[in-house]
Parts: sequence; C-alpha cells; structure tokens
Amino acid sequence: MLEKRKQAIRNAKARAKAESRYLGGRKPFGYDIENGILKPDEDDQYVIAKIKVLAASGEKVGLRTIAKFLEDHNLASVSHMTIKRILDRN
Repeated sequence: MLEKRKQAIRNAKARAKAESRYLGGRKPFGYDIENGILKPDEDDQYVIAKIKVLAASGEKVGLRTIAKFLEDHNLASVSHMTIKRILDRN
C-alpha cells in the first residue's frame, strides 16, 4: 500500500515536471510563477546573462566580485551563493 502511494507521488511529480509546472520550494532567480508555471522574468534574465558574461570573461572574477558589480551598477542585489546557483544550473 505504501509503495503504491510513493509511486503515485513520484508519477504526479514527473507529470508536473514534464508540463513545466512549478513543484514548490525556492523560486529560482530569474523566474516568476504564473498559474503554477515558471516563466522567465525579462529583467532578471538580463542580469543572468550579465553574470554568465562576467564569469566567462577569462579573468579571475569571484562570485562576491560579481555580486558587488551587480549591486554597484544597480542591476540586482544578490548574494554570491545565488550567483553560484545560477551558474550551476546553466
């Protein structure tokens, strides 16, 4: 009985994920939730692109340096760990 319930939950989560529905937890930076679906936020997507450019610049740019750059240029106020999560997921 318990195994059937576990499998039903796994199946429901897999269906929701296949439909790009938000499954809960922390909302990823750069996205909004509309009707249970993650939608890219245009302004935040620009910030994500800037983070990727800075990280790939070839210079030794640390996560805290990127966070400070974003804040100094009034682009976003994010922690170095948020930047790490952004770079890790893409």
